[in-house]
Amino acid sequence: IVNEKLVGIHGIATDITEVKHAYNALNETKENLEVFWNNSADPIFFIDTNGDIVRVNPAFEETFGFTEEEMVNGKGTIIPPHMLEDQLAIVERISKGETVNSHDTIRMTKSGKSLNIISSYSPVRNADKEIVGATIIYKNVTELKKAEIELQKSQEKYKLITESTFDIITLVDLSGRIEYVSPAYERVSGFDIESFIGKPFTTNVHPEDQAILRNSVSSVIEGGKPATIEVRFLNQEGQYIWMEVSPTPVIEDGKVKKFFTIA
Repeated sequence: IVNEKLVGIHGIATDITEVKHAYNALNETKENLEVFWNNSADPIFFIDTNGDIVRVNPAFEETFGFTEEEMVNGKGTIIPPHMLEDQLAIVERISKGETVNSHDTIRMTKSGKSLNIISSYSPVRNADKEIVGATIIYKNVTELKKAEIELQKSQEKYKLITESTFDIITLVDLSGRIEYVSPAYERVSGFDIESFIGKPFTTNVHPEDQAILRNSVSSVIEGGKPATIEVRFLNQEGQYIWMEVSPTPVIEDGKVKKFFTIA
């Protein structure tokens, strides 16, 4: 405008391409995080620097039975009373910027059921790099813990059987190396058990009988029925003793992983 009259128009253009790209990328990241947050099978939640819960995902509500509102308002708690100090110690570590991975703990559902939990804590910082809280991911391993206990009981039971039997039980990998031999081997042969570990399963077998034993094992591995054969084993006194040997495959997921022999 010159002398109060419009004589032309001028414009200023600013290149916002990079800003647009950044905005779109940020929006896409936000959407992806929301999908992850809402659809994760594992409980995920956010706490502030005091350790108070600010937000929980749907899997948290499903696992523990508490709603987000109950947790935010302090009407619900998942930490057993005897583990409060442990939780406070973790919050203190987070406040110092430390990431806590694979923390084994116990948490309680709304109904009072105890759950075995593996937890991971990651500090969250604002634009000024100040720690404002932490994101926490829980992995419910209650059923896994039960399976581990049952497996341990089973292992102890079979260990008791193998170590009490008068038969020699030998576990062999598919390369033909011995992984385990029962104490009966030492009682029968006189050789130390440890001297047998890692050696070929034909160790101390009479040279004339080694092929018979190998063929029997190969047949079992290839799907043949287990059969009992007679072979001669060398004892510590330098004498050969006759043994009945029954090779049997160890099958996992439909595949032969190892085999064992009972002599």
